[in-house]
Amino acid sequence: MSWGTIITIVVIAAISIVLSIFFSVKRRLDKKSQSEPNPELRQAYQEIRRQIDQGHAASGRFL
Repeated sequence: MSWGTIITIVVIAAISIVLSIFFSVKRRLDKKSQSEPNPELRQAYQEIRRQIDQGHAASGRFL
């Protein structure tokens, strides 16, 4: 294998890991905001999710 192939495989693996972690965090926030009995925490989870979405809108949704 050439160095270019190895680097390509490593980059694809890193991107896959980052995307899976990112979507996992979003799912956990959604789940916690729906099942949280404390209204203050529920509001905080919803605000975090809203800020994540606004950040992606501002960056052109590159991530």
